[in-house]
Order: sequence, then C-alpha cells, then structure tokens
Amino acid sequence: MNNFFERKQEMENALRNYSNDKLSKRLKHWAFVSIALCIILLILTIVLIHILSATLLLLIRGFVGLFAIIFVILMAIFLYRVHHSYWKDRNN
Repeated sequence: MNNFFERKQEMENALRNYSNDKLSKRLKHWAFVSIALCIILLILTIVLIHILSATLLLLIRGFVGLFAIIFVILMAIFLYRVHHSYWKDRNN
C-alpha cells in the first residue's frame, strides 16, 4: 500500500511540472476568466432580475451558457495537454 501512495505522489508532482509551462498556464487562466465571467453574469441576473427585460435576461443567460461551454473546452484542452505530455515522457 505504501508503494501506491508514493507512486500517486510522484505522478502528482510530475503533472504539476507539466502544467507549469507557458501555454498551459495561459489556458488555465483563460478558463478561470471564463468561469468568473459566468459567475458575475449569474450574480448580475439574480440582483437585477426585476429591472431587466425578458429579452435582456435571455441574452445574459445565453452568454452565461456560452462562457460555461468555453470553460469546459479550455479545461479539456488543458488536461489533455498535461496528461499527453506526461504519458509521452513516461513511455519513452
């Protein structure tokens, strides 16, 4: 069982090293910006629900969904890059 925890810690350290390159950091930061915009728009909708018209409310909800989809895509690309680099180096 000790070997399992050592290998898990070793893999986490290696993945952390791969996630610190320039492009991976950019992807991660843009993903966080996207989800932050999503949260801001949701809070704006909650606060101003009685003031906004129905059309504007639907437009804001559409942008929330768009930013959520962008977040998922960016995080998927980030995770693919990190794990692909890890497994490529491990197999060589």
